[in-house]
This record gives sequence, C-alpha cells and structure tokens, in this order.
Amino acid sequence: MQGRGIGRHLLNEVIFASEHAGYWTLVSQIFPENEASLSLHKDFGFSVVGTRTKLGRMDYGPFAGRWRDVITLERRSQSIG
Repeated sequence: MQGRGIGRHLLNEVIFASEHAGYWTLVSQIFPENEASLSLHKDFGFSVVGTRTKLGRMDYGPFAGRWRDVITLERRSQSIG
C-alpha cells in the first residue's frame, strides 16, 4: 500500500481521535532507517525528542536477534491543554 497515502490518513485519524479523547501529547518510536515514517510524523508536527539505545529487539528480517536504537518523537496538541 506504499505511496497511496494510507499512512497519512491513519496518522491523521489517530491525532484526531487522541485530541477528541483529550490527550495532549502523542509519542512515537521509530527505527532510524524508517525515513518515510520519520518524515510523515514530522509533517504532522512531531518533533524529535532523542534516541533511545538498544530499546527494540527484532525477531525477524535482516536485524533478527539484534537490539536496535529507536528515535523518539512527540507531538503536543494545538487544541488540548
């Protein structure tokens, strides 16, 4: 489904639902090489907070068995809080 705007639609819905429920902050953690997801989150107002080292462990694929760093991003609501 890549390139069809589904990720953009879904992230928009998550933000809408979270604000409707009264959440002020959303946090996302993304593997560094996932540039498309990092870019999408930044487009929706997420900011990089930092990198957490050896937080995610992969059970499959080329990184199987390795502990991975993740980039932590957050988004503060413009309408809640």
